[in-house]
Amino acid sequence: MSKLNIIRKCYNCGAVLQDEDPTKEGYISKEIFENDARVMFCDKCFKKETYDLVPNKVVVSDAFKTILADAHATDALIVYVLDLFSFEAAFSPEITKRLVGRKVLVIATKRDLLPKDAKDEDLKEDVAHRLRMEKIKVNDIILASATDSSNIKDIIKRINELRRGHDVYLIGGDGAGKTHLINSILRNYRNTSNRPIKTMEYPGTTLSVLQIPLDRSSTLYDTGGLAIANSITEHVEKELHKIVIPQREIKEESYKMWPEVSLFIGGIARFDFLKGKTTEVYTYFSRKIDVKRISTRRTDYIFEKAIRKQRLTPTSEKLKTLADFNTYEINILEHEGRDIGIQGLGWISFFGNNQTIRVSVPKGVGVYSCRAKIPHAIKQRKEKA
Repeated sequence: MSKLNIIRKCYNCGAVLQDEDPTKEGYISKEIFENDARVMFCDKCFKKETYDLVPNKVVVSDAFKTILADAHATDALIVYVLDLFSFEAAFSPEITKRLVGRKVLVIATKRDLLPKDAKDEDLKEDVAHRLRMEKIKVNDIILASATDSSNIKDIIKRINELRRGHDVYLIGGDGAGKTHLINSILRNYRNTSNRPIKTMEYPGTTLSVLQIPLDRSSTLYDTGGLAIANSITEHVEKELHKIVIPQREIKEESYKMWPEVSLFIGGIARFDFLKGKTTEVYTYFSRKIDVKRISTRRTDYIFEKAIRKQRLTPTSEKLKTLADFNTYEINILEHEGRDIGIQGLGWISFFGNNQTIRVSVPKGVGVYSCRAKIPHAIKQRKEKA
């Protein structure tokens, strides 16, 4: 009798997945290959889609694991709040593995901080793609603003549709926009139960959680922000956060780069163009950050002198010499719109064409490379060139 087997393929390139020969297409480690996840990427595609160059991402306490376990046991809806400006290197395996098989609604906040010409459908697909890379299957993705509540009624309606009378757990990283979201929900809230809104320790933990009655038997739990260990904000002084974190729409700036040209991102990060044809790159950072293009072989000397004398905004007292930075090289093999970003800080965008770019960041800060978040802009500029 014939046996019909399902052939699993890489979600990105379509190669048949195999765990026997690392030199052939479709190779994936045996441990991952034997996993029953529906969405898989071969090693080659996974490595080119995103570089998680710092292992520490989200700090997950035992108390928070207890909360996620309760959410699982009660078939609750998870509302996962992501910072659309900077979320690519902010995922934690401790969280993602606990979201498998759960009802998950993603709210991607800070849409208003990104350029207006960015298309909503592109941004939603970018979030969906990154979630697929993390093997997180979600029920829906909604974009939201950091400054207004224009679509809060749509968000509340979708929460009620998906929860189907069950509890709701609101999770997300520090600075992702959870506070604004919960305040917007409360402004449109009507208590139909006989229970009060209260903040108290979650049962079995010492974690303080805001509890909002949704009806007589179900509750929305606001779990508090999770520390993102590899974000730039965890590695510079708090007074610099108002400079690093954009408060209004970021301004796209363009710079031509070729070998021996560098971009100083204030005194806290650096992009060095090592190899490739002259490339136009587009920067997406807070308007308060000084972005300087430098063309010289004495880049290290100039950068160290600038941070010692605090000539760049922002400059951190924690960063005195190059020894305080980690440096990574990224080889761009794809011929498509690409982003190279720094967790919590922003990114540069360009059309990939065999470039090699070196990135220097404070030790412990995450660096990532992925397809362009705003792909139509890169495509249009390439066609005009």
